[in-house]
Amino acid sequence: MRYSLFIIFALTLVVNIASATAQPHPGAMSLDAQGRAEMLAMQGRFEDSVKAYMKLVEEPNASSSLVRGLVKASAGGGFLKPTRAFLETRLQSSPSPILFGIGLSFYYEGNFDAAEDRLRRSIREDSKNSLALNALGATLARKGRFDEGETLVRRAMEIDPSDILYYNNLLGLLNERGQGERFRQEYQESLENGRKEKAALYGRALARSLRQDGFRSYEAGDIEGTIEAFMKIAEINTATGNTPGRVQALFSLGVLYEETGDVEKAQSYYDEVLRINPEHIQAREKSKVGQGGALEVR
Repeated sequence: MRYSLFIIFALTLVVNIASATAQPHPGAMSLDAQGRAEMLAMQGRFEDSVKAYMKLVEEPNASSSLVRGLVKASAGGGFLKPTRAFLETRLQSSPSPILFGIGLSFYYEGNFDAAEDRLRRSIREDSKNSLALNALGATLARKGRFDEGETLVRRAMEIDPSDILYYNNLLGLLNERGQGERFRQEYQESLENGRKEKAALYGRALARSLRQDGFRSYEAGDIEGTIEAFMKIAEINTATGNTPGRVQALFSLGVLYEETGDVEKAQSYYDEVLRINPEHIQAREKSKVGQGGALEVR
């Protein structure tokens, strides 16, 4: 059986990221308590993560970010109901963040009416709770109220313009309405106006969406569509100065062309990766194979 080089590469990336997360490293002991709780969730140790988050939420003035981590870990482990009961006991300590967490738990369960109610109450407690605004926007979009949803997500972006979550959600919301081109226009305007940080965030959201499109095309057997998606990703990362993202996209293109049998084209992408990052181990290995005569495709 011949396994797809591209899928193997994608799986290798996932495994490498997970392994790097799961294993101790020199900076592990320097993680704060919230960072350790997040790491447990990333390792799939959801019950331990929930317990760690709960200890933190028991402290006064728990933040919405902290509560969000608790609810996400609870969703991963199937603990939403007991977590919601726990949050109900903490309402007096941090009303807006706790109401946000309860609303988010309902959102994950698909109970959008209950989610809307709690999220609106959260925003009444703190009109600048950007996570609650974003979650309410997503909730209303789920209920088909796209205009209201977009307005709320954009309000969240105005309050905290550095959170990639809001850009991802805005793009998803616009795509659902068939208006993704508006997001791309805003990206181009940010580039042309020299707003580098904003353009980078728009670019990251677009690259994420294109990567998902690329994998869908690949699963459907559309290699050309996959290559087109990753070429666009490389262009975006080049324009926004995202060198690691550019390298990953270029290497992916090399793997894709290698799979099609276009050895010369594949080698050109591996060479480009090495010009940017001479220490790229996988590209160096591919280059050695190429120098030996031809890249192995099967």
